[in-house]
Amino acid sequence: MPKKKPGKKAEAPSLKKLLRRRVAIHESGHAVAAWFDPHLPKVTKVTIKPGEGYLGFARITFKDAHWSLATEAVGKALVKFSLGGMMAERACLPEHARGVYGDLAWATSFAYVMAGVFGMSKEFGPFAFGAISPFCLSEATKARADAHVEKMLRACEKEVAADFKKRKQLILKLTRALLKEKTLKAKDLKKILGPRPGRVK
Repeated sequence: MPKKKPGKKAEAPSLKKLLRRRVAIHESGHAVAAWFDPHLPKVTKVTIKPGEGYLGFARITFKDAHWSLATEAVGKALVKFSLGGMMAERACLPEHARGVYGDLAWATSFAYVMAGVFGMSKEFGPFAFGAISPFCLSEATKARADAHVEKMLRACEKEVAADFKKRKQLILKLTRALLKEKTLKAKDLKKILGPRPGRVK
């Protein structure tokens, strides 16, 4: 009786393909976080084409007048946009990568700026701790600032996690489109994600 030929084993994806997919999921997270947030301008470009110092990006662009009128809600929306890449990896992958450091550093820094430079924190009060050297602050003030920023970041993280739980399939749909096209513009995103909510004026 002739022996059956062994079936061809499925090849494991290469590290390059795995990295590209992770980047696509990450950038899709940024894009989805911004696309459905009424406080942010539309996403104008998402790409997984690497450049100097980055593997991909999702771009939103404020007009000067809009940025000048930014509110606390806009600031928190920007923090959630920055957390979107990491949260998409958490939602779609068993483990998220170390490549989120830049996003987390920006989100943390901006949370401090909101509270201590722009005066956007009712909880912390009218204290511009960003206007002076941090070495001039008391340990008690530093501790209050740290606690306030941590609370804000955890609240934003929780909101994005809940949002992405509902929109996981959209993130994966956008990921597949990015892997195919490499770069998507606003008109492409509208076809994939649907219309955006009305912008808060």
